[in-house]
Amino acid sequence: MKTMLRLFWLCCLLPSLVLAQEGGGEGEGEAVDPNKPVISYFSLDPEIITNYITTNNEMGYIRIKIEVMVNNAGDLALVQKHEPLIRDTINDVLGKETVEHIRSLKGRDIIRQECQDKVNERLLKETGKTIIRELIFTNYLYQ
Repeated sequence: MKTMLRLFWLCCLLPSLVLAQEGGGEGEGEAVDPNKPVISYFSLDPEIITNYITTNNEMGYIRIKIEVMVNNAGDLALVQKHEPLIRDTINDVLGKETVEHIRSLKGRDIIRQECQDKVNERLLKETGKTIIRELIFTNYLYQ
């Protein structure tokens, strides 16, 4: 029983000893650069689902999950405030895309970049600065 108790305490203390040897947690003892951006992410929830026109003038639909990368927490609050504007801009871009763009890998990246550019353009008019560092498609489905 004594051996089991000693083993238990050893297992409990070992992680804290290792952290103490390595200098503690993350970022302790390191100089923080105030000019370095602190990247944050915002998830557009729910996913964007919209229609596009196929070659036979039929409607197809596309469903995209989007994460927005910004340089700091202040910009994150602006993205959250202007989420309806961002969604509208992305819907406009997707609704005008061709079926060839939507269904190809190269086209997907072109669409992503165009969405990012248009959203930044509209946010620049509203806020006076470029906010979005990257617009990332984390889920991309079409039919």
